[in-house]
Formats: sequence, C-alpha cells, structure tokens
Amino acid sequence: MTPMTRVLVLLCGLSGVTACLIEPDVLRITNGYQSAAATSGEQPVTLRIEISDPYGQTPTFKWSAPAGNLGASKDTATGSEVIWTAPSCPSAESSVIITATVTDAQGLSGSTNFQVSLECAKWAPTAQMSATRSGHTATLLPSGQVLVTGGWSTGNLYIPTAEVYDPTTGAWTPTPNMSVAHAGHTATLLPSGQVLVTGGINAQGVTAAAELFDPSLGSWLPTGAMTSPRSQHATVLLPDGKVLVTGGVVSNNFVATAELYDPATGSWFPTGSMAVSRFNHTMTVLPSGKVLVTGGHGTSSTELYDPATGTWSLAGNMRANRSSHAATLLPSGKVLISGGLNGSFVTILTELYDPDTGTWSLSGNMITGRATHTATVLPSGKVLVSGGRGSERYYAAAEVYDPATGTWFSIGNLGSVRAAHTATLLPSGTVLVTGGRDEVGYSSSSELFTP
Repeated sequence: MTPMTRVLVLLCGLSGVTACLIEPDVLRITNGYQSAAATSGEQPVTLRIEISDPYGQTPTFKWSAPAGNLGASKDTATGSEVIWTAPSCPSAESSVIITATVTDAQGLSGSTNFQVSLECAKWAPTAQMSATRSGHTATLLPSGQVLVTGGWSTGNLYIPTAEVYDPTTGAWTPTPNMSVAHAGHTATLLPSGQVLVTGGINAQGVTAAAELFDPSLGSWLPTGAMTSPRSQHATVLLPDGKVLVTGGVVSNNFVATAELYDPATGSWFPTGSMAVSRFNHTMTVLPSGKVLVTGGHGTSSTELYDPATGTWSLAGNMRANRSSHAATLLPSGKVLISGGLNGSFVTILTELYDPDTGTWSLSGNMITGRATHTATVLPSGKVLVSGGRGSERYYAAAEVYDPATGTWFSIGNLGSVRAAHTATLLPSGTVLVTGGRDEVGYSSSSELFTP
C-alpha cells in the first residue's frame, strides 16, 4: 500500500467512542479519554485522543461541539487534547456530543464522538412564608417538616412569629407566637424532638430569653433563661443531649463566655470560657464529640471545646479573619470553612480543618466571595453554597463544593437575591431556602433546590 492510498483506522470499543470505521491498518486512533461522563453548567471537561501513524506524518485535528465552548486544542504528532466548557444552566441540552476529527497528510479523515451528559440542578419556587424574615432560623423537625422562627422583618421590626413548612403540601402553617420576639437568635433540635430557641435581640434589647417549641402540641413552652443575654451567638447539641452556647453580643460588647442547657431540668449553668471573645462565629461538633469554634468578628483564631472537661484549647489560626462565614462538617470528618467577612471585605478563600491531625489547609477558592450565605451538605457529600452578600452587593449565585477534587462549580442562580437566609436539607434530598434580605428589604419568598 502506498501513502497515496492510506486510509484512517479508528479503534472501536474506546470509552466515549460512539462511532468508528475499520480499514486496513495504517493510521490508528489508539485511545480516547474524557475526564467526566457528566457535568453541570459552565464546568470544564478534558477530552483527548491518541493516534498511531507508522509513517510518522503529522496529521491535523479539529474539534467541534454544538453547545458550550471549546478551548484551543493542544496537538502533537501522536494526539490532541482540548478542554470543553459546558453551557450555562439551565440549558436546552440534556447531553452534548463533542466530535474530534483527524486528517492525515493525504487528506483522508475520520471522526470520533464523545458524549457528555449535562446535569442542571433545578431551583423552583414554593409557597411564601406569612412574614418577611431575615436573621431567622429554620429547623428540620422529626416529622420532616421545617420550623421557621423570628427574625427581622419589613420596617426593621423584630417579630415573634413562627411557622411550619410541610414538604408534602408545599404549604406554610403559622404556630402560636413565641413569648418574645427573637432576631439574631439560635434554634437547636433536642433529642426529645422539641426545639430550643435562645437569645437574640428585640425592641427591648439583647435578651436572655429561651423557649421550647413542642411539635406534638404545636405550641411554645417556657424554659429557663440563659445566664447572660446574647445575640449573634452560636449553639450546638452535644452528644450527651445538652446544648452548648458560646459568645455573642451583650450590651454592645462581645463576650467569650459559654454556658450549657440541660433539657432534663430546663436550666442553664456556666462552663469554661473561650480564650477569645466572639460573635458571628461558627461551632461544629466533630466526630470525637469535641466542638470546633472558628472565627468571629476580627479574628482568625479557632478553639476546641472538650465536653468531658468543660475546657477549651486553641486549635490554630485560619489564613484569614472571618465572621458571618460558614462551617460545614464533611462526610470525611473534616470541616469546610467558606467565605466570611474580613473587615469590610468578603473572602473567596476556603479552608479545611482535619481533626485527625489538628491542622488547617487551604482548599480551592470559591467562585464568588460571600458572607451571610448558607452551606448545606447534599446527599452526594458535596456542599451547596447559596446567596449571601459581598462588600457592596447581595447575591443570587449558588455554587457547589466537591470534596473529592477540592473545587467549586456554578449551580445556577436562586430565584431571588438573598443574604442572612436559611437553607435546610429535607428528607427527600431537596433543599428548602427561606427568606433573607437584599439591597431593598426583607423577603418572605421560599424556593426548593433539587440536586
């Protein structure tokens, strides 16, 4: 066979190859590679083909796709590689076929197809709450319903109202009012199924009030007040069923004190104080039962609380000061820290705390720096971050963190701009987002995210 009669040979059976032609062995595609079989909007996929030409002549390569964007290919005598970026979500495409065409020196050509599925998560509105709310709480009840309490409302009012969302009907039902208004407060689900609401601020100032919502009765019950009034504090449920409360704002000062609530007695008692005063910080219960506290206004410091001794120990500094950030316990047991305010600026930095080594490490930067956002672990183990605010604007943008790669990808926009809102993972795997605020005011809208 002379070079003038050469034909192109494609090797059938390669991953991603959907069409091929076999002729006498002269020029052969020996391998096909794609970095992902499925992707979401605006995410890159690497595609590569390798060839074998016994005559050693340099072929030409051409890549094409009906949707998305193809970068410049990197061509050699033995293959070609390109990065394709998926179109934005939502998209009319459910999958995209990217074609690689190779042509030899005699002008004979053939092509190989790679198919990539496009998985666009969906945001959809659901019923509005009965009141506009920001700085409120949302708690998943044992029934699968969601209790929303308090917050700031239109006119900068502090509200005592609460309501329950039923995912089976998509409707909200008001509960009786709380005994006092709460905004910048916390809500913690107890082992009994009751919800403990603590502190916050109202028209009378920062409050020490605490109360219990009983889902079986659909009503509020009194319980003991905290030993100190607190707003913008943090609470977690400890493994022994007690509730740890730390920091917060008291009389325009922020504090390092901590206290414990005992549901068996309905009473509070002090425990060891943190080394650093904090508000707008985070607390996360680690697999060991210890509690990691991170950041707060003007600090990058972190601490560990040991419930067995009631004492604190320093846990190193993060790379940046953070407040109004998010801390998320990953399935690996590590803690992901995202965003937050550093002075008047927001950060795109994310960090991981490894409890096994007691060390901090940087992870991939977020696409959008933000604070007062939400961060929710999805059933896949990935983390959904939604909304929040920047230094000068509020966001509807959402993105997802993949712990396997340490990278972020866009997941489309919320239906509304939101900051200081809530996000709750429902038993169905969808995420309920409620309320929040934007540059204009407060919101009563709610929406659902379906991965």
